[in-house]
Amino acid sequence: LGQNLITARGAQHLGSALRLNAKLRTLSLRENRLLGPFGVQYLSAGLSNGNQTLTALDLSHCRMCLRDARHGVHALAELVRRCRSLRALQLRGNLIREYGAIQLARALACT
Repeated sequence: LGQNLITARGAQHLGSALRLNAKLRTLSLRENRLLGPFGVQYLSAGLSNGNQTLTALDLSHCRMCLRDARHGVHALAELVRRCRSLRALQLRGNLIREYGAIQLARALACT
């Protein structure tokens, strides 16, 4: 689903679908406009509800934290904590910054 101009609204629908999915192993959403703080929250909610199959998630260049970094990063950190099957997470090209890196490091330490 990379490079498809998916926005936060699309991420909301994806998050809902991911709650029910028990087979998806790899998801690439790279180079979409979907994230920002709300898109991250929608995806995180979908993947954090017991998803045990997703092993790779590519969120490269998704404008992840442009508006309100703290909300987006907290949602992403929660995803990392709860999606225990996740082994590869691509975040290249997002404005995560120092605060975000600290939150993600703490989440990784809990896994």
